[in-house]
Amino acid sequence: VTMSYFQLYREQVFDLLVNEDGPLHVREHSKNGVYVEGLTHLPVTGAREVLEMLETASARRIIAATHMNRVSSRSHVILQLTVEQRAVTSVSSPYGVSAMPAGPVRRGVLTIVDLAGSERVSKTHSEGDRLEEAKTINKSLSVLGWCVSALSSQTPKHVPFRESKLTRILTDSLGGNSKTVLIATVGPSAAHYEETLSSLAFASRCMAVQTHARVNEVEDFRELNMTLRQQLAEMAGHNQELQSTNSRLRQQIERLSGDRDSFRYP
Repeated sequence: VTMSYFQLYREQVFDLLVNEDGPLHVREHSKNGVYVEGLTHLPVTGAREVLEMLETASARRIIAATHMNRVSSRSHVILQLTVEQRAVTSVSSPYGVSAMPAGPVRRGVLTIVDLAGSERVSKTHSEGDRLEEAKTINKSLSVLGWCVSALSSQTPKHVPFRESKLTRILTDSLGGNSKTVLIATVGPSAAHYEETLSSLAFASRCMAVQTHARVNEVEDFRELNMTLRQQLAEMAGHNQELQSTNSRLRQQIERLSGDRDSFRYP
């Protein structure tokens, strides 16, 4: 099990598990789909370890004060937990019993996204950097809404995943091989009626999106190759030992033959 944790700030991806400042690039693989190049994947052993890492990494998330929120999130954050299940079989060798991959590797990714809320500049009174942040947040959320609208449509439509890095990263989660759950946070205040109605309408459209989850199985040829190379190395070492033993036995036989000849009567 490994975890990754990163934020999308002003349409740039930043790794929250390390202190490096440089943005990362979003790539696409023909078989593995969309991924973030150079993203940290840390092995974890349980929920406590994940929560401890999240607490430390969340301190690097960019937040700032606005007229409506003193600790407003200025970026979207994404947590990914990758689980791989490998079947193994026991293989006997001169050095004992070792484990060897047997069959394909099953792989699943749990993606948890905390979206920054959309902003009305007339209410937040954002200026400068806060205004630029609000623009990119609103744009990415708008593209997310367009994608959901296209996916929930009864007639085939172009889905603009590439219009935003947020939707591009979430391509599989939105309409591919996944099971997706959306939690919409709304407030009871009448002053924010329009935002609440917009959030509920977006959640309703999301309910119409259909995904098709299936088991992800891939052959781990790299692991199999490494195991076979290790076994070949062990066999080569064992063969060398046998050759050394054979050489010593030959020397002993020659010595015994010489001793036998010396005891013969003329």
